[in-house]
Amino acid sequence: MSAALGVTAGTLGFAIPAFAVQLKLVQDDPYAPAPGGWVDLGWKVEGRAGAPFREDYEFAIGPNGAQANNTGQIYRDWNDGEIVDWSFNWDGQIAKFTVGGEEILYSLLNPSPNIFNGFSLLTNVDTRSYDAPALGTRRVEAGTQIDFIVKTLNGEDVTDTSGVVDSVFSSSIGQVAEAQSLNKKFFSSPEEITSLTGTVKMNWPSINPNEIKARSRVTFQIQGYDFAGETSIPEPTSVLSLLAFGAFGVGSLMKRRSIR
Repeated sequence: MSAALGVTAGTLGFAIPAFAVQLKLVQDDPYAPAPGGWVDLGWKVEGRAGAPFREDYEFAIGPNGAQANNTGQIYRDWNDGEIVDWSFNWDGQIAKFTVGGEEILYSLLNPSPNIFNGFSLLTNVDTRSYDAPALGTRRVEAGTQIDFIVKTLNGEDVTDTSGVVDSVFSSSIGQVAEAQSLNKKFFSSPEEITSLTGTVKMNWPSINPNEIKARSRVTFQIQGYDFAGETSIPEPTSVLSLLAFGAFGVGSLMKRRSIR
C-alpha cells in the first residue's frame, strides 16, 4: 500500500473470515493504463461530492461514469463520516448500482461477449482552487477523505491475497498543497463476478465538499473488465447464485464463454 492512502491494514484490522474469495491486486498505479489484455466491459459507476440538494447529483452510471452521457443519477447529499452501503449487479448486459434504496441502470445494446472477472477502483481528492457558481473561488479542504471498499463478491466475503478484511479498497486524502490525491487499483477475481457489495465514506475536517459544490473533485469510480489469458470458473456457491437469475442468465453466461 502506498503511504498516501488513508486506509491501512492497521486501521482496517486483521480479522480473517472463515471463507473469503481472494482477489489479486494486479496493479496499483493511478496514472498507468489498464493492464495488458484487460478489456473494458463498457460501464463505469461514479460517486462524487456533487452539490447541495438537487443542484447536482452525487452518484451516476454510464459508459463514462458521471459524464454527460450517463444513464442514471442519484441525488444524495453526504454526511461527515457516514458509512454508506452500496451494491452492484451485472448479468452480462445490464449493470445496476444501488445505494440508499435507489438504483440506477446502464444497459449495453447486446449481451457482452466478455466476462466480468476484474475491476478497477479509483478515488481522488482534488484540492486545487476552482470557481463555484454563486460562491466564488473555493477549494476542497486539506484532510478531506474518501474511502471506497468492496466487501463481498457473489455473496461471499472478499479480501486480497493477504486475507485481511476490507483489503479490497481505494482511499484518498486531500493534500495541503493544491494538488490531486489520486489512487487507482486493478483487482482480478478467480471466478466470474455477478454481484459486488461494499461501503463508501466521505469525511472532512470542517468544510463539507458538497456544500461548496466540489462535484467530481472528491470522487470514487468502479469499472468492470475481462482480463484475457485466464479461464474463469465459478465456485459452487457462485453457480447457485447464477441459477437464481434463471435460465436466461445461465444461458447468456454459456453463450459468452462459447464466444471466447
